[in-house]
Amino acid sequence: MFDKSLALFNEVRNKWGQGIVSASLGELALATGAYGSAERHFKQALVLGRDTSDKDSIGTGHGRLGRLFRAQGDYEQAAMHFEQQLMLFRQLDNPSMIADGLFSLGQVELALGKREQATQRFEDVRIINRENGDTDQFMNSSALYGLGQVARARKDFATAHALHRESLDIRRELHDKWALADSFDALAVVAADQGCAQHAARLFGASETLYALIRFAQSPYERDLHERAVKEARAQLGEETFAAAWAGGAAMTLDQAVAYALADER
Repeated sequence: MFDKSLALFNEVRNKWGQGIVSASLGELALATGAYGSAERHFKQALVLGRDTSDKDSIGTGHGRLGRLFRAQGDYEQAAMHFEQQLMLFRQLDNPSMIADGLFSLGQVELALGKREQATQRFEDVRIINRENGDTDQFMNSSALYGLGQVARARKDFATAHALHRESLDIRRELHDKWALADSFDALAVVAADQGCAQHAARLFGASETLYALIRFAQSPYERDLHERAVKEARAQLGEETFAAAWAGGAAMTLDQAVAYALADER
């Protein structure tokens, strides 16, 4: 379908349409891990956006490339594109997209060990949301999630736990499975850090089941945290007990997993 659409837009020399289709092909490639193909399509969409002098398309194009490089663990390249995205959306005075750019940049800065900068990005997202009447609860929950990740990196596990629970409490109302899976996983990592291995294993079972359902892959930074915490929890419990706890979490419904995480019966 996309190939036919692209051929049609090429025939009539419609650069806007060509850019839309190229970006869509890139998103499909990114979702399946075909990073080379995704990069080719995203760069083509960015060129077409520049050809039409469309700042919105250019900013979005940089954001796509930032996500691609973040998925590959190339955080320097990702940061460069997110900075370009942020600059352009500030010129357009688009609060929602500014907040998105700030959050994305904060994520890669955290992965690069720039905790102070990341903290400021996430706090700025919350400020923008408050200034706009707290209308974007998705970005508010994302900022809380980001701050929780920073607290965890600083080994302030109590604060990390509280922030991730607050984020999850918002996300359950949004019914966003990707965001919920991230929250389950982040809370599981913190639980493992705090020595609550069985609680961690159950939450890992819930998060992995949800990730598989939505076919979503974590960034290398988050996946590394996940794998280290899983190894630690398995070592604490032993293989049989760990597997049973994991299976218990995997068998939960989404509502049950949310209730379990928020009840915090560790």
